[in-house]
Amino acid sequence: MNSQKTLVNNIEFFTQAGRIKNNLLKRSPKITQLDDEFCAWALQFMEPKQTFSNVLIMSQIDYSSLVIGYAILPNGNVIEHAWNADSNNIFDLTGQLFWSKSDFYNCIYLEGFRLDPIEAKIISMTSGIRHTELRHNPHYRHMFNQ
Repeated sequence: MNSQKTLVNNIEFFTQAGRIKNNLLKRSPKITQLDDEFCAWALQFMEPKQTFSNVLIMSQIDYSSLVIGYAILPNGNVIEHAWNADSNNIFDLTGQLFWSKSDFYNCIYLEGFRLDPIEAKIISMTSGIRHTELRHNPHYRHMFNQ
């Protein structure tokens, strides 16, 4: 898919969804650790360093919300990150499966915006999440410069 077309699709969607609200971040509650059986199952389709794809896939499978924001690692590094939330839990399969235990257990999550499962489905059908393109777009750059 053409990168420019993807950017337009994402901008239109996020503008219509109205999910970026005045540059505010909120701290996510404690992340739930999922059991070993679930993690073994998830390893079939999750990939390291593909957090945005992983949460999009999980949103479709589990009908969970997709959360986009930042993770503050114990060493002080701040990374753009995404995780899932359902009615009972907030979970980060990318962190749990592919990060060190120390990073996963001691990470602080800051939520930028959340897409419900239907909104996530629309994104998956149109273009997927291209966080790099959003980060460089003047309209959304503020979300990535905090």
